[in-house]
Amino acid sequence: MSIKSMVDFTPPELEWLKLVIDGIMESDEGKVFPFITLFPSLEPTFLGEISQNTALNKSSEVQSKKMTIGEAEKILKKFKEHGWLRYDAKNESVRFSLRFIMEMEPYLRDVYGELVEDCVSCKKIVIKKLTCLTCDSVHHLYCAVSQDNTDEGVCKNKKCNEKLPISNKAKAGAYKPGPKSSQRKRKSAPIQDDSD
Repeated sequence: MSIKSMVDFTPPELEWLKLVIDGIMESDEGKVFPFITLFPSLEPTFLGEISQNTALNKSSEVQSKKMTIGEAEKILKKFKEHGWLRYDAKNESVRFSLRFIMEMEPYLRDVYGELVEDCVSCKKIVIKKLTCLTCDSVHHLYCAVSQDNTDEGVCKNKKCNEKLPISNKAKAGAYKPGPKSSQRKRKSAPIQDDSD
């Protein structure tokens, strides 16, 4: 899959997306981890996300069409509605959706090479990464925190096992196993009558 195969989007929208991808992949907004151990109250942002303002300001870099911040807001919403990007008003960061990561992994590995790493625990691609300050191993947050929350977030590199700089607030948001697929209840969608 390539960016050009996203047929629901115009060339200027795709150009803006490429700029946002660059911003996310080359983000240094999350490089606050060395300070977490010194200032435990500091809530980290993670590598692999950019602020909503940064994403919207990428509109000024679009070459194919003059784009306003308002247009960029509509495009960001469109990519969210189509399941390609994630953001919310609470933490105001823009990041890749799971769909984006899964479908665009070959593109990300091809274009960004050394910036794309695999989680030391599950061996899958990790974009929004938590890095061990001792050995530089990268982790998904949900891989770093045990699923039963019995540990404090320990590096899963067998040669390291150092404590990871995870705040309690971030741990609370880590993956919690849900019901098995056979136990999930399906929601039935209402049937709409189109016979007007």
